[in-house]
Amino acid sequence: MTVMVKENVCVGCGRCVSFCPRGALSVWGILSVDVQCCTDCFGGMHYIEENVPLADRKATMDQQKSWWTRNCIPNCPVYAIEVRPD
Repeated sequence: MTVMVKENVCVGCGRCVSFCPRGALSVWGILSVDVQCCTDCFGGMHYIEENVPLADRKATMDQQKSWWTRNCIPNCPVYAIEVRPD
């Protein structure tokens, strides 16, 4: 799962950057996401990617929804950030 930016919606305010605990977001006119650094907040997706076999990931994520809520998404005032499956 990858964080994607709707560039036509993003206003470049930088609010999401301040909520990203991993420093994966940066704003220089438009928001950019470092996909290598972007893992779910507080260890959720990173833990799943490192420890759960690919075939079992969706079921695990469905069971652990509280783990994989990204802080950047609910804190975007214009809803310009979304998660897309890889």
